[in-house]
Amino acid sequence: MRVRGARLVALGCLVLLAACGLGTAGLSGDGGGGGSEDAGGNALSDAPSSTEGSSPSGDAGSTGSDASGPADSTIADVADGAMGDAATAFADSSVDVTETGEAAIGGDAGEANDSGGANEAGSANDSGGADTGSGSDSGAACDDAAGCIAVPSGWTLVAFAATQASSCPSGFGQPEDVVEGPDAGSACGCGTCSVTTQPSCASGPIQVSYDVNTGGTGSCNLPALVTPIGNSPAGTCLTDMYQGNYAPYDAKYVPSGPSGGVCATPGAQTASNVTYTAQDRVCTPSSAPPAGCNGTVCAPTTTGPYAACITAPGDVDCPSGPLSAKHLVGTDASFDCSACSCAVTGQCAGTVTLYSDNKCTKHALPVPADGTCISVASLSSSLASSYMAYIYEGGAPTQVACTSSGSSSAENVALTNEATVCCAP
Repeated sequence: MRVRGARLVALGCLVLLAACGLGTAGLSGDGGGGGSEDAGGNALSDAPSSTEGSSPSGDAGSTGSDASGPADSTIADVADGAMGDAATAFADSSVDVTETGEAAIGGDAGEANDSGGANEAGSANDSGGADTGSGSDSGAACDDAAGCIAVPSGWTLVAFAATQASSCPSGFGQPEDVVEGPDAGSACGCGTCSVTTQPSCASGPIQVSYDVNTGGTGSCNLPALVTPIGNSPAGTCLTDMYQGNYAPYDAKYVPSGPSGGVCATPGAQTASNVTYTAQDRVCTPSSAPPAGCNGTVCAPTTTGPYAACITAPGDVDCPSGPLSAKHLVGTDASFDCSACSCAVTGQCAGTVTLYSDNKCTKHALPVPADGTCISVASLSSSLASSYMAYIYEGGAPTQVACTSSGSSSAENVALTNEATVCCAP
């Protein structure tokens, strides 16, 4: 028991000496030959500088083993041996008390930081933690998430409904009514024309046809054998006609229609009956959080007829992905109406007067020019042997009217404030 207690005392001194930075030679009776001491351990003389015991780190273990006497063989010897072993343990790097102490304190757990422990597990933030979850980089987080929309650059999240009767869903405001597929086929028309200047039946060529008179009512069915008379200049003596004996024939003269009349053109009239293939409503988010957005990734909750879609200005293609159903919308439609035109219509009749000379002075024979087939011989009992010239005189036009010569149609039909909305099919 005495020896064991001495060893414990020695180990306690070892720890104390290590803390104070002292060598073990100060506890030895011999001191390694480093100088004389009295019984109380007080130095009597200075030790030479060349002695081994003068070093602060002198071999206390060997000094203790060389001492003689009862004291040396009991406490001092045991203590020196224990301190020598402990000193050896300090010197031996394979037995690192510091490492041992670290292990006792929890150094192994600290080493886990070096080998991928708790702290390195925390580095998962770098390899797929909060940064990946934010979805603000590429929207990859939407690949398997129901109701998730990755909004591409240049596009905006909207709630879209194919009706204008429902209020915007929660989180969305600023409703805007839009239309698709405008049809302006019935949007244009022409007003009623009115005659402002009466036409004349004086000018224009005159169609001529005939047949051989057989004693009955003629049909004048041979127009191909007769050239129309030109009546130009109108109302003058002209000779562009059949020159010969008219007694055996029936003749028919058909004057041209009225000319020179003027109609007032009211122009195209725009109606309000433009039709559309669809009338929709678009609602934009009132703010990002209510629309379920985190950066460019959104998971909105829509209700009723509304669906979460994306929109971009103009007529563009939908981006690749689930939102492939395209709606080309606008706030209204614009178009132009083609011009309207009017024409004077009416009936003309007159008289072709035949003359036997080319000066229009002899044997005048008036023949009605009203489209009636008539026997020339029946017009007079004293016909000339032949006729060489004529003068046409037109009467007052009848059944005069001013009608549209065409109908106005819509042109350049386009949506105003055009935009593209893309939704899931």
